[in-house]
Amino acid sequence: MSIRRQVCKVMGRVVPTALVLSVLITGCGPTSSQEQRSQQIPTPAATVAEPISLMPSPTTVSTPETSSAPTVQVTPVPTASTANFDPNGIVAVVNGEKITNKEFYQELEKRYGQDLISDMVITKLIEQEARKRGVSLSNEDMQKALQQLQTAFPGQSIEEIAQGQNMTGDQLREQVRVMALLDKMLAPQVKVTEQDARNFYNQNPQVFQSQEQLRLGQVVTDNEQQAADAAQALRDGKDLKEVIAKYGSKSPERAKKNGDLGYKSLNELDPQLGMTVMQMAVGDVSDPIRLPDGSYAVVKMIDRKGGVQMPFDQVKDRAMELAKQDKINSMIPKFLEELYSKAKIQSRIKIIPPNTQQPSAEPSQPSPSPPAPSGEEPKG
Repeated sequence: MSIRRQVCKVMGRVVPTALVLSVLITGCGPTSSQEQRSQQIPTPAATVAEPISLMPSPTTVSTPETSSAPTVQVTPVPTASTANFDPNGIVAVVNGEKITNKEFYQELEKRYGQDLISDMVITKLIEQEARKRGVSLSNEDMQKALQQLQTAFPGQSIEEIAQGQNMTGDQLREQVRVMALLDKMLAPQVKVTEQDARNFYNQNPQVFQSQEQLRLGQVVTDNEQQAADAAQALRDGKDLKEVIAKYGSKSPERAKKNGDLGYKSLNELDPQLGMTVMQMAVGDVSDPIRLPDGSYAVVKMIDRKGGVQMPFDQVKDRAMELAKQDKINSMIPKFLEELYSKAKIQSRIKIIPPNTQQPSAEPSQPSPSPPAPSGEEPKG
């Protein structure tokens, strides 16, 4: 799944101010003006620069001990650059029955090939146009883009954000790079007035709210069952201290996390807790949340305050920046359509043109494709 779709899906559920990502992820939000535009913004995704080898070296795979099938020598899965691709090489053995490279890659192509090659074509067009215009990203540009992404995932590193989207940090950085490159090409064409910024401010009040303060009661337990029992007790109206005494962990490190946490901003919370509590109303109790140390937490929303819209004069610069990005986003569909219409593209897999790509079942990260057989198909 491309990072735009992944992050928009998560951010739509977690952070109301998801529009801060629009500089990187087109179509995210949406803003009021974006909601009025019916066209689907295409999804540039990172080209797979180095296809993944599922088995880095020859290895011996045995079927389960209960099976009488013989031990089978498994060949490594070749990358797309391997000249002597063996379609009969073995990817896996299941109770003595082989799954070959050919079967594996045919299934990959059938499930994901059209979406993946379409995203890769869009990415290639963006990179080619950037070279033609002499546009490139400096280290400062990349750092700014990554920092903006991190502001939408409070307290998380790039690696943690990527892991949450079933990607590697390098894959996430590559997709951010492509989107930042697209943004840098279009930004010089956009002019924004103070009235544009004020209109954006009025149409998107949730983006300019002061930071909300959340008061939480927390019970940290040693296992999931204790956490589930604690959650039910809190829902039944039991006192927080009573529930902690019965179900809370007795480990000193964990026990000190129990109790009324007082008022905290989202940035101050553990990322797993933050993703949960954003959607909770006062009085709600969460389901068990697994924490990095293996413990489980249950939280009760005691109170929420803040979150009021800040005066325009205090957020004018930010409103100007986001209004500009909103205009850039509106230009992207036509820009990519023009690149596509002028390009000479040949592919043995039918390509989905820009603005007709629809969300579909996709892998959590781009999957490698086998070497293409001879024969080409004109672009769709």
